[in-house]
Amino acid sequence: MKIQPCEWARAWFGCASLSLFLAACGGGGGGGDSGGTTTTTGGDTTPPAAVTLSGVAAQGAAMSGAAMVLVDATGAQVATATAGTDGKYSLTVPPSSKAPLVLSASDASTTYYSPVAQARTGTVNVTKLTNLVAAQLSPTGDPSRLSAQVAGGMATVSADKVQAAVGALEQALAPLLQNVGDKTDPISGTFAADGTGHDKVLMALDVVINPSGAKSNIMITVKMAVADGTSPAGVSFTSGQTPPALPAAVATAVLPASDTDTLVANYMSRLQACYALPRTVRVTGTTAASVSAPQCKNIFLHDDPTAYVFNGATVGPNGAFPGLFRDGATGVQFSNPQVYYLTSDGKLLLGWTNTGTGGVSYSTTWLTRDAGVLKAVGNTNPYAFLVRPWAELRDFFNREDLTYWATGFEINIPNSTSGGVSIFDHVVVTAPDGTQITMAPNPGLSYLPVQGTSGTSVLRIAGKFVNPATAGVPRRLTTTNGENLAWAGTADWTDAQVMAINNVGSWRADFYLAVNPNVIAATEYVQTLERPLTVTELQSRQWATATAAARADVVAGTSATGNFAMTAGDTIQLDVAGTPPDWWTVPAGAIAPTLVQAQGFVANAGTPQPRWNDNTSVSSLARTTTINCSAQTSSDLHCGTAAGTYSGNTRVNLVQLFAYDARGMEWVTNINTTLLKGIQ
Repeated sequence: MKIQPCEWARAWFGCASLSLFLAACGGGGGGGDSGGTTTTTGGDTTPPAAVTLSGVAAQGAAMSGAAMVLVDATGAQVATATAGTDGKYSLTVPPSSKAPLVLSASDASTTYYSPVAQARTGTVNVTKLTNLVAAQLSPTGDPSRLSAQVAGGMATVSADKVQAAVGALEQALAPLLQNVGDKTDPISGTFAADGTGHDKVLMALDVVINPSGAKSNIMITVKMAVADGTSPAGVSFTSGQTPPALPAAVATAVLPASDTDTLVANYMSRLQACYALPRTVRVTGTTAASVSAPQCKNIFLHDDPTAYVFNGATVGPNGAFPGLFRDGATGVQFSNPQVYYLTSDGKLLLGWTNTGTGGVSYSTTWLTRDAGVLKAVGNTNPYAFLVRPWAELRDFFNREDLTYWATGFEINIPNSTSGGVSIFDHVVVTAPDGTQITMAPNPGLSYLPVQGTSGTSVLRIAGKFVNPATAGVPRRLTTTNGENLAWAGTADWTDAQVMAINNVGSWRADFYLAVNPNVIAATEYVQTLERPLTVTELQSRQWATATAAARADVVAGTSATGNFAMTAGDTIQLDVAGTPPDWWTVPAGAIAPTLVQAQGFVANAGTPQPRWNDNTSVSSLARTTTINCSAQTSSDLHCGTAAGTYSGNTRVNLVQLFAYDARGMEWVTNINTTLLKGIQ
């Protein structure tokens, strides 16, 4: 049986809900409209009727104060509005506007888009789901480009295409919609941003769209409760493809409670109240027990900051919640809260943005319910263990032909010491696919590197040379005379294989201590919040890098030997002569570094020459810094006799600019001075 448009509408949403996209049900005469504008016939001079669009801008919570912008088929901005605290908006479409149109909603951190096939009075919501529909209508899968693509004749936004994209999305989300009991049309349906119904669907979804040249890669993850060692359900696909269906298990999964957004907003308000206080009111000393202000105590479980432990760190100036102990954190603004996923024991991982005089940074913490509100609970892990997706520009200043992009995972396990030696014998890390990586301490490094490498903690999975004339792939540089890095397997992962990685992947670490190296002392689990980028995605990104003046200085000082020889008693000064003294620059679209690290080796200290590293945190606004020497163990020889200075035998051959996005992706520019002699 062939279903006519009106019958389809009644079967799924009711005829009225598609009024923006289909001709009125029961209408005859084969009329239709002309680009969404009103036409006149037979001498009728009645002015076109006013068209009003209204709806909700939401992402699980209302996009309070969102800027609503309507762009018509010519690319012109034709109407604007501001969403209320409940996410609701209303705007009038000028009669001269030409359909189709694209409506956007923007708050401080997010912009979503929604396609409008015809200029007719009705409901148009703007959410993460309408954004997915817009992505599917964009030939490049980039919803932010849809209006320009419509204006340029590259994209078609018709009622039929919108209807097809919505139907395919609902088919893919069917298990989740069944779980919630939601039948609301994402674009034209009526709902409230109150944590129930359709808003609960939005709250339960994490959607990532990564533009990748001609198409975009899309990942949908359900924020369902999972046990340690398991990952929540998700699907990935390339824009323009039919989205695959979520697993059937989602229909019975435990999802975020309907009051989650309300409780998160309350926690953020309490956090803000704490940091609004002067440091001397927040704390009276430098330990967790010195947290004195009730407004600060009540952000912790049972109002007890002394019980908080996260990755072995307690609350303190060099541990967890260090901002409590810093004057510069007073008045910092917390925004853009995001629940990433739940655990089977009722905890949720919350992330947010910090904005202050020191620039922008990101935080995450585990929360649990306590007396009707959310409190910080930590993870009680005895040792620090973190895995981040790694996006790298490895820039060889003295061998530009070998500069490359690489993608993978950084496995971060700080090298804890006691009595000047590491407490660890080794740590076995198990990736979500079962791959095992052994990490072992190095006397001069502050972290555990992959065993058998020159000192890297990164498992690279794919790479590409920036210069298309350079043959092969970067993993070929890991040779006797070249680099000594860790690459997964024997061949690079394809873009399709990288795309299939779950954003929320569960990693396991088994810790073996030096005092008993054959027995597991502790097992810990961590989850990533984003998969690594594909090689194609890497190529479209921007990176912080050294300024032209800094590059010239580095090349002049290292082109003969491949490294800087430190003068005894010096520190590492990253600045240049002149105004401005900027050593690095951050182009538009790049993320500003917040950590700068130097690495190198100690000459005349045996074979292999021992590696070392030192780093310093910087403001996202900084463009210069100083790195001081810090010995990691009693056998670390790279520091001089004066505190913070370097030995005359110390050599520097790597400077790293680390930047982080809200999901923990590590964006790293590696400025490498190695000559790589004999490598073609």
